[in-house]
Amino acid sequence: MKKHLVKPILASLLVVLIIAASAIGFLAWVYSGPVTPTKISLLKSLSLPVGRVGFATLDASEVLQRQNLVERSGKSISFSEAMALSIHDIQIDQLTTKYKARKDKRFEQLVNDGLESRDGTAKVREKMGLSKTEFERLVISPYIHTLDLQLYFVGKEELHTTEYSKATKMIQLLKSGKEFGDASVESKIANKNSETASLSGDTGYVPLRGLLPELQYALSSNDVGEPKLIVTRNGLYVVIVTDWLISKSDTPERVSVKTAFVPVAGYKEWVKQALKSVPASVYIKE
Repeated sequence: MKKHLVKPILASLLVVLIIAASAIGFLAWVYSGPVTPTKISLLKSLSLPVGRVGFATLDASEVLQRQNLVERSGKSISFSEAMALSIHDIQIDQLTTKYKARKDKRFEQLVNDGLESRDGTAKVREKMGLSKTEFERLVISPYIHTLDLQLYFVGKEELHTTEYSKATKMIQLLKSGKEFGDASVESKIANKNSETASLSGDTGYVPLRGLLPELQYALSSNDVGEPKLIVTRNGLYVVIVTDWLISKSDTPERVSVKTAFVPVAGYKEWVKQALKSVPASVYIKE
């Protein structure tokens, strides 16, 4: 190589290295740490993707919708905080897939029916100014996936040997002829949760749709007299169905049950650790 060409080539290589290093540094700055309006503006101006979680992408408009959603409830939230919530929802969605925790469409329908009757979902959606599709994506789906994970966690017997041992002992006592009161001596009702507290002891006849979806899902008109262990979001229920009231259309309408409840704690700590196994880089797609 001719000597007079060496310096220009080296200079060109140096320029390329400086540009590459600057680009890498820029991308590292943008795609790490907290998201700021400055970063969002830069990415948009350069037509670069703004965010991704694993293989799932997130639209900037969806983050803005979530920000507006929270602010309509009277709370103040930044774009970065709204993005963190959106990423968390995607991670929860991926965890339910990873652990094969999702239940079938019938369970989802029971959850939807419960929300509709309890919260007046349609009215809430209209107040938020969301379409049905947007509401399902931003509110209903995250709720159901979180519930699926809660049920998966409580259902892991190896994580809760003490609680399962207590519930199993109750069932053994009941099957041996003991009265329900005797079997539930060791149980503790979760008084802080009205849904579970209202189901302690002998409930009398209650509307089937008034029960937690996971209880509805597990019960059938064939369950009469036999103690049954049912996993719910808050813990383990030992249930004995004493009678059913059938509607004119031959579908179960009301049920009379006796229950004992064994609470299972630790979900928040468990899911916090589990989320670490789901990769998340903080940027979203325009």
